[in-house]
Amino acid sequence: MNNESNPTKLPLFKSNKPNNLNQSTTLQNSSIQFSIDPISKDRKTTYNRNVRQATNTNLNQSKWYAVYTKSRFEKKLYMALKKSGFNVFLPMVKEKRVWGDRIKTVTVPLLPSYLFIKLPKNNNHLIYSYTGFVRFVSFEGKCSEINEKEIGLLKKIELHGLTVEKNSNNFHTGDLVKVVKGPLIGCEGRIDRKKGSRVIFQLESIHQCVSVELCSSFIKRVIQ
Repeated sequence: MNNESNPTKLPLFKSNKPNNLNQSTTLQNSSIQFSIDPISKDRKTTYNRNVRQATNTNLNQSKWYAVYTKSRFEKKLYMALKKSGFNVFLPMVKEKRVWGDRIKTVTVPLLPSYLFIKLPKNNNHLIYSYTGFVRFVSFEGKCSEINEKEIGLLKKIELHGLTVEKNSNNFHTGDLVKVVKGPLIGCEGRIDRKKGSRVIFQLESIHQCVSVELCSSFIKRVIQ
């Protein structure tokens, strides 16, 4: 009698099959989750391996390329690419900024929205997915290769903390001069101003210029 008056509550164990759409969706999503995660991890491992192979092989065939970034994303993209093992260069310089009654020295990119990366040919696609990447600098549909001389110039400017102004114009006038002393020895440029000894160095690969203040005794006129 007691068993009949207190029947076992079977509805909780009635069926192992989902009895509504929500239960079915949950089970499906669970199965998808466990099947996709391992694949994604394997793909990431394979991608990182490809990056290492691309950056460590054919080094003699590698070229410098200029990358155009989103505004104020130069440092973030540089750090992400460096962490992945790429050979990247972001020239930085110190500038004085005025905030109210204060003058503060800050470190900023020499060429805003530009950084440089060294890659073997046909491997540019490896960085397309990085946050902050916009495009490779190219002219007439071809990625512009940056020569080692221009990269060397930028590295010297950064290393020695030279006073710099940016300028995106190509100059065709002014005296052609050659640096005969100091960290930029051997580099050629044109006089920017009659007053003082500011010299413009052209980065022909990306149609950019940097203007550097030099001591007048460091330069001499080149006879053409």
